[in-house]
Amino acid sequence: MVHNGVDELFRAHAPRSANDGEFVVTIVGNVVPAKGPHLVCQAADLAARLTGRQFRVRVVGDSWYGRGGVTLYESWLREQCAALGTPVDFVPHVGRHRVAELLRDSSAACFPSEVEALPTAVLEAMASAVPVVCSDIPGMREVGGGAVLARSREDVEALADALASLAEDPAVYAERSRLVWERAREFSWDRAASQLARV
Repeated sequence: MVHNGVDELFRAHAPRSANDGEFVVTIVGNVVPAKGPHLVCQAADLAARLTGRQFRVRVVGDSWYGRGGVTLYESWLREQCAALGTPVDFVPHVGRHRVAELLRDSSAACFPSEVEALPTAVLEAMASAVPVVCSDIPGMREVGGGAVLARSREDVEALADALASLAEDPAVYAERSRLVWERAREFSWDRAASQLARV
């Protein structure tokens, strides 16, 4: 298999360290049930209660890739999030440069997808040195390896525990940032082109 590379605009110069401010958890992608943004919001809210720290969720994208309209799922998601103690920002479909900025401004990324072949958004978060919590499915394991914190998609408590560990322990946070950053360096377009040429 020849993997895609990661655009250089996402690459951080170095791993990052934890900060004491608001812990921002971002999910990027198509806003549909299979991607699990509702699980991210629930997990972040639970992690905030577990840690006593202020969390915020950013849901980046929509169901129509910027072509307008709000689905029943998006309406339901917004209603559910309005009842949470954790603020949730809905950022409509934006270009790649803006996504890169939002990832750089995030504390962690969470992707509890039901199925993924090659999760580009996960790779982009990893390249940004953002610790990643994701569902324990083959596509995520293939891309992230041991660098990502893989948890059962349906286990909100496990997702929350993983986010809480990042928010509570600066050493854990720094180590996870280093692991994802180093793993993402393996996914370059030069390497992809070289592998394709060999095939």
